[in-house]
Amino acid sequence: MMATFVAAMTGLSGCYEGLDALESDPEESPGSTEGGADGQGTDEDDVTVPAGVTARRLTRRELRRTLRDLTGAEIDTESLLPGEERVGPFSNNAQALTFPQVFAEGMVAIAKQASAHVVAQLEASGECAGALDDACAQAVLAQWLPRAWRRSVTDEEHERILAVYERGRDNEGPAHGLELALQAVLVSAPFVYRIEHGQPDPAGGWRPTSEEMAVRLSYLVWGTMPDDALMELGRSGALTDPEQILAQAQRMLDDPRAHEALAEFHYQWLGLDALETVDKDLERFTHWDPQMPERMATETRLFLDEVAFSGQIDDLFVGRFTYVDSMLAALYELDLVPSSDFTRVTLPEQGPRAGLLTQGAFLAMNADFSVTAPVRRGAFVRERLLCDELPPPPPTVDDTVPEPSTATTTREQYQEHLTDPSCRACHDLMDPIGLGFEHFDATGKYRQQHNALPIDATGYVQGTSIDFFDGAVALSEALAGEPRPVECLARSFAAYAYGGTGESETDPSVERLVEVALDQRTHRALVLATVTTPRFLGLDKELP
Repeated sequence: MMATFVAAMTGLSGCYEGLDALESDPEESPGSTEGGADGQGTDEDDVTVPAGVTARRLTRRELRRTLRDLTGAEIDTESLLPGEERVGPFSNNAQALTFPQVFAEGMVAIAKQASAHVVAQLEASGECAGALDDACAQAVLAQWLPRAWRRSVTDEEHERILAVYERGRDNEGPAHGLELALQAVLVSAPFVYRIEHGQPDPAGGWRPTSEEMAVRLSYLVWGTMPDDALMELGRSGALTDPEQILAQAQRMLDDPRAHEALAEFHYQWLGLDALETVDKDLERFTHWDPQMPERMATETRLFLDEVAFSGQIDDLFVGRFTYVDSMLAALYELDLVPSSDFTRVTLPEQGPRAGLLTQGAFLAMNADFSVTAPVRRGAFVRERLLCDELPPPPPTVDDTVPEPSTATTTREQYQEHLTDPSCRACHDLMDPIGLGFEHFDATGKYRQQHNALPIDATGYVQGTSIDFFDGAVALSEALAGEPRPVECLARSFAAYAYGGTGESETDPSVERLVEVALDQRTHRALVLATVTTPRFLGLDKELP
């Protein structure tokens, strides 16, 4: 459908590299993980890409950032394009990034917005000497096309795009012609996909070209297109050298775009999009404000950014600092001058809060409308921080949340989970963890009692050395002393970086990331280790 769609729009057949190969059923599309197997197809109804070629579609957020850096336009790609199918917590799994008809329609709308923005800027800025004519249009396309396709462009490809311009110019003038040409570029496979043809490696195997490596680096570290410096290195052939690749990754981590890209990983890994639908019982929680979920998301984003770029992985659990505005300061009972701005605050050493697991984002999104949800809080720790796969509940199980009680504590209400043999096998993995957060109500507010009864926040973490803890801070400190959360972070980052599951126990690239995370315990070290793994470099790929 992709080739048919673009050909119909531009009137050109076979205009772009790989288009015919990328044509597939509306519900299917090519894809492969970084350095993984190519997408060879054998059945007539399952055509993907030629042997040795890999293709990975940009996500909606990658497209938004790429369009911003390419055109200067801020386009709401998330409202114009269908959501990605998630594999685990992540939306960038290469095999799941399909190209249905609704996506093609959305890309047409996006291309129209972006091209109109570019032409309006050219006309307003005087870059075309006050007149958008053939010379200006040709100069714009000559500069713009290799940036949009993120690679060198052949004379034939350039001429074909110029033909689109000329047809539009002849109908409605140069501005219209340039808009059509830019639209043709933005709906083409080389823009929407990261296509890698690769090249033979002298040591054997098949690896990305230097230009293709520039693109791999930029989307890993920045989540967007390469800058001019990186593209120039790619064209020079320098990015076949692992030392050059590492040096560029180090440079790129010092750029603000790296903060945005790593924030995207954290956002998906921790499922922070769940905050968008958080709501609480205003009659029961009179202190709650509908704006709190957005404020909580900002707090956690700022906290994670400091941990990632200035701290240690252990700070995720034991960092005695956070970022609050006046609304969150009131929720946390912290002294702060009333302000809508976020301020970094040091948390009391003996206080009830430390790290991610005592922040409102985790506590509120893993609770229900009126009551806490120990099972959900425990499941979050198991699945997101320990990388455990929990079995789904049996279909006959009644998973209705208990009605709020004024006579008992939450622990008493959930006691049946740990006494009924049919429930205990699963709930013993979650409830003893989740009940450790009972000092925090469904909004994340600290409490000493529940229903005028003392709270028992003791628990244990089955399968670890944590056989006892008392309260959320004690649990967080115990997790910081365990290797499994660090291993889980490394495996989760591998899944995100490679565009696949990333959890293989035998993949040497993933195991290398685990070793580095356990040894150096920083996010920076984890990113730098990723760009030197065989899987990222493409050295694990056999000749086609």
